[in-house]
Amino acid sequence: MSGAVSATGGTGSYTYTLVNPDGGTGAVETGSNGFVTLNSDGTYTYTLTSAFGHNGPDGSDDGALVADADNVESFAVLVTDTNGNTVQT
Repeated sequence: MSGAVSATGGTGSYTYTLVNPDGGTGAVETGSNGFVTLNSDGTYTYTLTSAFGHNGPDGSDDGALVADADNVESFAVLVTDTNGNTVQT
């Protein structure tokens, strides 16, 4: 999966970096089921590295994708404008 994050309201161009859970920043962050690579222009690619859960009503794997908290990945992005102003998503 790929796409782009965007920002408005700042001055000049923007740069985008991922924020790690420990507060550090970088271009690649690993989640529970995959990893995201974020380019400084805001374009990103998410790569799935393990299957999401497929749990039936009895907890067994029934092959159907279940939309629950275990099947959601989220990543924090730090946006910086030309003047050095920042905002974190």
